[in-house]
Amino acid sequence: KSKPYVFDRERRDAISLFISLQMLRSLESRKQFEEGLQFFVDQGRTISKLPISDTVTLKITTEAIKVDHVAGISRNLIEFGDIIRKKTLLVGFRLGNDCFWTSDNPVLVMDTGHGNGLESLGAIILLPVSPETVVIATDTVGIKHLDSLSLKGPVRFSAKETDRLNNMQVWSAVRQVISNQNKFKKVLKKIDRNYYAKPSRTETIQSTEFYAEWKENFLKACEEEPFEEWCLKRTSGQDARLT
Repeated sequence: KSKPYVFDRERRDAISLFISLQMLRSLESRKQFEEGLQFFVDQGRTISKLPISDTVTLKITTEAIKVDHVAGISRNLIEFGDIIRKKTLLVGFRLGNDCFWTSDNPVLVMDTGHGNGLESLGAIILLPVSPETVVIATDTVGIKHLDSLSLKGPVRFSAKETDRLNNMQVWSAVRQVISNQNKFKKVLKKIDRNYYAKPSRTETIQSTEFYAEWKENFLKACEEEPFEEWCLKRTSGQDARLT
C-alpha cells in the first residue's frame, strides 16, 4: 500500500471491462432501458399515428425489457470499457475503521462540475472491489479533485471520504446495500437522509434539445422496420385489434 499500483495492459483491459459490465448489468441500468423503450412506444405512437384504439394501453413487456437489456449490454460493453481504459486507473484504500460499502448498482460516477457522464471532463468513476479497496478511473481534472491523491502513492480515503462514498452507494442502490460490518441502522438513516425523487427519463429527454434529434432518428428507424410491427412485438397491446 506504500507504492502506487500500476495496471499492466492485460489488467487494465480486464478491470475496464469489469467496471463497464458492473454499470450495464444492474437493475438501475435495466430500468433505464425500460424507460427508454416505453418512451419510444409512447412518443412513437403519437408520431406515427399507430392504428390502435386510444383505449388500448401499450406497455413494454417484461420479456422485451430483458431482451433489450441484454442486447444493450452486448452493444455497449466494449465501447464503455474502451472509454474507461483510456483514463488514469488508480487504486484507493480506506484509512478509517469503516469499510467501503457496495450495492446492487456499485459503480459510482462523481461529478466535479462538468457532468457525470463517462466522458465528462473531470468525472471520477469509483468501484469498491473489497471492504478496504476501491478502483478509480478519471482524468487529470478529476485527479485534482481527489484531495488525498498523490501520484507517488495510492489514494487514501479518510473516514469522512469513506463515509461520503458509502452515502453515494446508498443513494445509487436499487434493492441492496452490502457491507461486512453490522451497521444497518446507519444504512437506514442514510436512506432517509438521501431520499429524493428522480426525474423520469421521459421528462429528462423532453426537456432537452435531444428530443428533436430523437424524433428524426425515430422516423428513419421506421423506414427499416414499421413502428407498428416493432411495437406489437414488444408490448402488451400485441393482441389488440387494429382499427
